[in-house]
Amino acid sequence: MHVLHMPAMEVHKEGRTISVVRDERMNLWTAIELSNQDRGLFNAGDLSVVNDHSWILHPEWYKTPRQCIEVVFGRGLPEVSMSRTNRQITAYWDTLYLQTMSDHDISARFSDLMGLSLLLTRDNQLAPSTVSPSNNDDDMLFSPVWAKLNDVFEECRRRYGHDYPKGHRHATSGMAMPLPLDSDRLALARRMVDRLSQSDDTIVKFGDSRYLKRFYTEGAMRLSAASTYKKMEGDLARRDNEMALELVGTDGKKRMVRCNDYWIWCATKRPESAKVATRLIGDFCADCCVVIPQGRRFLNDLAASCRLMIPEARVVVAPIKYIDPMFDEVVPEALPTTKHFRYMYQHEVRLVCILGSTAISEHSEYVNVKMGPLKKYGADYID
Repeated sequence: MHVLHMPAMEVHKEGRTISVVRDERMNLWTAIELSNQDRGLFNAGDLSVVNDHSWILHPEWYKTPRQCIEVVFGRGLPEVSMSRTNRQITAYWDTLYLQTMSDHDISARFSDLMGLSLLLTRDNQLAPSTVSPSNNDDDMLFSPVWAKLNDVFEECRRRYGHDYPKGHRHATSGMAMPLPLDSDRLALARRMVDRLSQSDDTIVKFGDSRYLKRFYTEGAMRLSAASTYKKMEGDLARRDNEMALELVGTDGKKRMVRCNDYWIWCATKRPESAKVATRLIGDFCADCCVVIPQGRRFLNDLAASCRLMIPEARVVVAPIKYIDPMFDEVVPEALPTTKHFRYMYQHEVRLVCILGSTAISEHSEYVNVKMGPLKKYGADYID
């Protein structure tokens, strides 16, 4: 007996519609052609409209929906009409690139993508990021995330018969979720968005007023050793192993890329939407922020100061490159400016000081720098 997955994928061409459907037990596909009325009942889960095998256009069952569609309509999948979601499902079954991942790794990928696909609105509501690309950079950023997340859903349907990983009720336990804001932080988010500079060079530092007030008035800041970020308890947005990144090939094999310790100072490139700004204020437990419109000039001056203070260090200023460990490669030398895509919403730019043969342990975990008042960079302190 066949157990059909609902709803079916509808495919249209030249006034003809077929339903492409998967058998959940065999993970094979076939094509069905019904009247409009019967198709509505069928997609609603009423299989009584199908009382014999005459409804199957081709008695054979196929490994992928693409094979099934091409047999019915002939070669040329681009010529048929189907929804974007169904095209994505079809593309996933062509590769099944997640099939080598363990249940644990599927659950972790689900958590990473779900955590990344949610943002806070200006009204403090949890909401999905925009799916469709538009002229907004954030929309462009997140549309690939939803594509990856849909692939996870489809792999879960293939494995388990439902959309979520095994033990999915616990899959969010390690997820860096947006944190709802109290009334003061919500007001801060609104003030910040209203006062953001339109300059593409703008960077923003979120944080605690005990430290950022001095940062604004004196340019006082601290570079932290990469190794200290792993020690941040209860802070999933910042706690990370900045000295190692695990890559997972589509063959399921894993390997770890590592680098030596180094110092970091980080900020956020100008948030492109209120939703991103609101989430960042929550993530960094910020009660204030410093907006620096002349961010590039500031970072260049900071780099020059660090070279004078630590002449043996190689100083690099760069935006973070966010990678998918399943598809992207990274060499140890690039690790200080590379992060897992789970942090992609943070739009981070950082300065790093990398030592050569001298171990950072021979120095301090922190390097204190003073740049003088930040008003010379057009900075604004918002609390």
